[in-house]
Amino acid sequence: MSLPDLQAPAASSTSCLQRVCFIMALSLAEYADALDQRQLIWPKVPAAVALPATPSIRPLPGIRVVLWDVYGTLLRISDGSYGILPKVELPLQIALDKTIHEFNMWNHMYRKPGPPWQSLIGIYRSTIERLQMRASARGDVTEVNLSDVWRALIEKLFEKDYVIDEDLYGDLDEFSDKVAFFFHSCLQAVEARSGAVRAITDLCGQGTLQGCLSDGQPFTLVQMLRALSVQ
Repeated sequence: MSLPDLQAPAASSTSCLQRVCFIMALSLAEYADALDQRQLIWPKVPAAVALPATPSIRPLPGIRVVLWDVYGTLLRISDGSYGILPKVELPLQIALDKTIHEFNMWNHMYRKPGPPWQSLIGIYRSTIERLQMRASARGDVTEVNLSDVWRALIEKLFEKDYVIDEDLYGDLDEFSDKVAFFFHSCLQAVEARSGAVRAITDLCGQGTLQGCLSDGQPFTLVQMLRALSVQ
């Protein structure tokens, strides 16, 4: 802002502030909240099936830290665990199709005959396979970052003049996170496991440190906090 702008009357400064606020992109959490307002239809986690067993555990004295696995422990998730290549292809087809239409990608894709998802599913799979080949410094196979997958797919759209609404979604990295969140929300449902909030609260009341040690994604924290807040 220039010096004359700083010396402008209060009304002008307020107007300037409103313009600045307007062009700030939504955070991932704000974007997720905005999706809620649209009342979209998302997949549901199948109902829990009780095991024919009596829950029991021996006292474990001296515990000072609890590390939670997010998917499958704190959160119930479709298929039982986090995944981006489901064994049954239909949910993947639906999630790709919804994502293509949500972000207006269809006119910027190298299209093939057939439904929109069919033009993208092969590139989606090959991108994941390529990223899975990247090993860590120790030589371990790393978990694929879904935002990296979508960033690679979005970069291909740029070849056909695709444009990101940066005022709404942010830069390419921020946009990729939001696309990945939307896509995964269409692919796998999550909900807080029964008693999760109570367990976290009880441990907190005892002064036990807690954290997460999990195969996570850039949107995992937002996803987890939103699910816990419902409970």
